Amino acid sequence: MSVVSSPLSRLRQQYTQLPRYQRYIGISTLIYLIWTLLLGMLAPYIVQQQAPKQLSQMLNREVVLSDVAINPFTLAVSLDNFAIKEADGTPFVGFHQLSFEYQFW
Repeated sequence: MSVVSSPLSRLRQQYTQLPRYQRYIGISTLIYLIWTLLLGMLAPYIVQQQAPKQLSQMLNREVVLSDVAINPFTLAVSLDNFAIKEADGTPFVGFHQLSFEYQFW
């Protein structure tokens, strides 16, 4: 049986040979990139798709939300064209844009 190393095993071997600080920098960078992708791209899509459905079901009224934007670097959130309508379709409450920024401290 011949020993042929796969690209992943070679990559793992090269990774384990790196100095510890470089491995920590690589892990930190990977975690930061995953955080950015999840919060900047996936979360707005899920909120935009699910919030109107869930709120409509909970309020028994039509809910409209046209756009959600989240900046993962500044933690700024923006909701555009949000509206809750009466049962007959007339506007009950709404706003064109709501923006807020979350800060940890």
